[in-house]
Amino acid sequence: LIERIKEKVTAGRDPSYGFSQMDWWWTPDPDSQAFADAHGGALSAPIVDMVNEVVASVRQEIPDARLGTLAYQFTYQPPKDLPVSDHVVVTVAPIEADFAHPLISERNQQMGAALHTWTELSRNVVVWTYNTNFQNYLLPFPNYRAMCESVRQLAARSVPGYFGQAAWDNGGGAELAHLRLWVLSRLLWDPEEDYDALIEEFVEGYYGAGGREVLEYLRLLVDAVERSGASLPCFIPT
Repeated sequence: LIERIKEKVTAGRDPSYGFSQMDWWWTPDPDSQAFADAHGGALSAPIVDMVNEVVASVRQEIPDARLGTLAYQFTYQPPKDLPVSDHVVVTVAPIEADFAHPLISERNQQMGAALHTWTELSRNVVVWTYNTNFQNYLLPFPNYRAMCESVRQLAARSVPGYFGQAAWDNGGGAELAHLRLWVLSRLLWDPEEDYDALIEEFVEGYYGAGGREVLEYLRLLVDAVERSGASLPCFIPT
């Protein structure tokens, strides 16, 4: 890590580096499991403890270094009674959320509660959220209002970073990708903007004479999800 960070600094970049788990599950060794059990049963506990120790060691040679790690899948549950170093950036990724509703809501009670706890444990939180159906990028994904409300919630908690993942492996983009990009850009500049008005402004400007019909279609989709109580995960089989 020291070598990698020094390479970045030499290239004129910031003294930071990511230090995270892979996507698959982790079966902890007995000592790690015992440490997790001592901190609320959270498998994030031994990871946080390790990254805290590693960043302290790295900073002995690079005083302003920072490390990033993930709260994702098996590490999403935050630890109890274990603060995160001020020099660690935690990227919180609620991949199992219901994206038809804001991240902090009754429908996302466990996901939202964990996210809120992470914001209390660390002042360096980035939220990595999801704005598409990864099993079919072109299917309707009516999270438009929930996506916007989530940005407001994060801003209210002074979360300093946001990343909304969409069609990462498809050059053609995803359903209404341009709308999401434009509206999110405006909200990240000013979270208090009227997001319904922003959506309307984009649709009328982008689709021209057909804008009113497109807006009616978007509202129909969102209202149908809300009335039916259907969930909106980011993996929906086709």
